[in-house]
Parts: sequence; C-alpha cells; structure tokens
Amino acid sequence: TLTEHAFLAIEAMRKGVDGAEDFDQAAGALLANADDLSAAVGSVYGDEGAAQFDEVWKSHIGYFVDYVTATAEDNQEGKEQALAELEEYKVEQSKFFDSATGGLLPAAAVQEGLDMHVDQLINAFDAYVA
Repeated sequence: TLTEHAFLAIEAMRKGVDGAEDFDQAAGALLANADDLSAAVGSVYGDEGAAQFDEVWKSHIGYFVDYVTATAEDNQEGKEQALAELEEYKVEQSKFFDSATGGLLPAAAVQEGLDMHVDQLINAFDAYVA
C-alpha cells in the first residue's frame, strides 16, 4: 500500500544515511512494496500499464536514494539535482494516471498528492539528519 511505501521509504532513507547494517533489507522491502504496487496497477491496467507504472515509480525511489547519498556527502548540488528529478517524476507519474484513467484522475490532482508525498518524505528525512 501507499502507507506502507511511505514508512518503508523513510526507514530506508534513515538506514541509508546512517550506514546501518540492515540497509539492504530495508531497501529490499521498499522494492518489494513497489512490486506489489505495480502488480495492483497491473490488475486494473494490464501488463503494459504495470510496466509503465513500475518504471516511473521505481525511478522516484532512485531519486530519493540520490538525495540520501548527496546528504551523506554534504553535496548540495546533488541534493538539488535529486529534487529536480523528483519534480520530473511527479509530472510523469501524473501523466500516467491521467492517461490510464482517461482523464478521470486528472494529472493536476495526482500531482497534488505526489507533491505532498515527496514533501513529507523529504521533510521527515531532513528533520532526521538535522
């Protein structure tokens, strides 16, 4: 679920910046959750829809990893690049759902939700490392 995703993402981000021994397990759980979400999307929009969703969804996980890495390296430019990539992700994911639903789930509404999602994760992580 999306709630599980948010929890797993924060855990993986914290474990990543801390260099925790169980980071790989946390990252694996996050990716398994992404697979579950892609399967759920596929149950409605078919294999092609699942593949499109999966590619875009997993890209945003990578951008969060980039943000964590840049934070650990005190690399402001890297953090800004990761945030820019997350902005592009939100547009792409919003377009996917707008298209997949024939406009019943408008891109603007999806992007609003994704704005909150990304902001919450980044803010929680930034507060953790502060």
